[in-house]
Amino acid sequence: DSVTIDYTVSVNGEDFPEGGASGYQMTVGDISMFKGFSATAEGHKAGDTWDVSHDYADTYAVAALAGQNAVFHIKLVKVEEIKIPRLTDDFVQKVSTKSKNVEEYREEVRSVLEGNNHDYMLREIRGKVWQSVLDTVEVKQFPEDMLQEEIDAFYDYYQEGAEFYDMSFEDFLKEMEISPEHFEEEAAAAAESNVRENLAAALIAEKAGLDLSEEVMTAEKEDLAESLRFDSVEELVKDAPNEEYVNRMAVRELVMDWCADHAEQVDKEDL
Repeated sequence: DSVTIDYTVSVNGEDFPEGGASGYQMTVGDISMFKGFSATAEGHKAGDTWDVSHDYADTYAVAALAGQNAVFHIKLVKVEEIKIPRLTDDFVQKVSTKSKNVEEYREEVRSVLEGNNHDYMLREIRGKVWQSVLDTVEVKQFPEDMLQEEIDAFYDYYQEGAEFYDMSFEDFLKEMEISPEHFEEEAAAAAESNVRENLAAALIAEKAGLDLSEEVMTAEKEDLAESLRFDSVEELVKDAPNEEYVNRMAVRELVMDWCADHAEQVDKEDL
């Protein structure tokens, strides 16, 4: 069954408004909240209320809940039975534009799943190879202008978050339970990390003689804009500190692809 609930949360006997929700939907048996939460709805009907107690681990991501006991006060609003349709030719023709029968639909779904898995594995390999490259990189001196550009971009990103919630930057950090000092440290660390990647990518592109022609760069920036959900490269550039910043992002993507293509995969036993 799928159920809709309203619930509030109290921590150590005091209301915790940030933890409540109205019209929350879940499938009985899933672990969308925490293990065992949804199962407490079993045997209840619309209108019933009950409480669920839960002890959060000390390492829980939400600081206000970490190491605390929370009580969920639940009201069941609605119960719906999930009905799975039979896989027939008629059903296939309603949900697929490619397949006309069950056999074709099974092959269609298999192809989609294999394609998704292939893409996932390529991303995994790409990420691991690039991290292996970065583990060998030593930057003797960081260009101050590049560092400052990254720090400014880091601040701008969080400033946009504050503006989205109509909050001051200081109040936004407080809401996220981040001190100004810690934020400065995070900004500096993120800036060094990004600059390290960009410098490494630029050097590899030069040594490998990668094609960075206008045609190649334009295509890469279009792919980059699409992956970051911008309508166009122009919109991406508008959101970035400047066009050169976007160019460096594009070079990094090209180099990451090149490294993945030229990496030699070996078994751990052979290392």
